[in-house]
Amino acid sequence: MNIKEAINLINNRSFETAVLQLDQLIENVPNNVEAYYWRSVGFLHLNQLDKALIDLNTAIDKFDEYADAYTQRGVVNFHMGQLPLALDDMNKAVEIDPKNPYRYSSRAYIKGHFKQIESAIEDYKTAIELDPDDAVAHNNLGLLEEQLGYGQMAQKRFKKADQLSVNNNGELIETDHTAIEPLAQKELDDAPSEADPNINLTTLLKQTFTTKKGFNEYWTFVKGMFRK
Repeated sequence: MNIKEAINLINNRSFETAVLQLDQLIENVPNNVEAYYWRSVGFLHLNQLDKALIDLNTAIDKFDEYADAYTQRGVVNFHMGQLPLALDDMNKAVEIDPKNPYRYSSRAYIKGHFKQIESAIEDYKTAIELDPDDAVAHNNLGLLEEQLGYGQMAQKRFKKADQLSVNNNGELIETDHTAIEPLAQKELDDAPSEADPNINLTTLLKQTFTTKKGFNEYWTFVKGMFRK
């Protein structure tokens, strides 16, 4: 059993099996930081937040510059209602990995729940500068701009999000423009396969939450705060 096989199990939504396999891997190699990280992903999908948090704390204790682990811990703290801790983790992830647009989108989403609207807008703008094709960031930025009364600007954001939200046949996907959470709820559509062994964790996490594959399910499955 190796990390790549565990990721494939998670990609196939075999979360319990993945956790069991990672249990064995951690028992054999207790210092495998990535194993703790990916087991936390499995635990999060199984809604076992306490266990996910323990694994992430362990991963960070072993490697305190692990940006993905800070982001994931921010996700867990967010779902546990620990918003200040979630924001602290997102800040740390941005500090470690400042060129990754996903870090800014995730932090912006947390800031939105703190009602730090203007700061969240700046984060979404940074995410879009780094990745102009991120439909999620365009959509959520439009929602925040709408809250501040910039309706015309928001409509342009929604239109851009719609243009970017196309299926594999190039057909426009119908969207409802509710707030999309760029966190760990989305399925791991783009996990590495046997034919793609060199992909790193940062690239994987970027793909997980910003690719257009499976975007229709993403819009309908993940619901956060609703547009007023």
